[in-house]
Amino acid sequence: TSSPSSSRMEPVQCEADTDREMVSKALECLQSLKPVLLKADDSDILVLCLDQENTDGLYLERCGVVYDVSKFRNNLPPFLQKHLIVIHGFLGNNTVSAFYGRPSLQTLKKILLTVWPEL
Repeated sequence: TSSPSSSRMEPVQCEADTDREMVSKALECLQSLKPVLLKADDSDILVLCLDQENTDGLYLERCGVVYDVSKFRNNLPPFLQKHLIVIHGFLGNNTVSAFYGRPSLQTLKKILLTVWPEL
């Protein structure tokens, strides 16, 4: 799959600006166009993209960095591939963790160490 090039981009505007709709529209475009570049600085969109299984050709530009969603997902441990969206929702998305006052990364590390003590 080739990387996205701005010289051959066709912008598509979503009717509503919901995270789920943006990812759904990108996946719809992916069926007929490759590559597809989704621009969003929201971590929820990254997590929604990583929750998809067939993302060859989907790229996400977040905070100026372009990620190959398929490669990013394939580099995650199988447990995270399967449960990332639940963990993200549980730890908090965008603002406050479900464990108020506890950093999300610290809580995630405890969860992962429970699953993989060898980490």
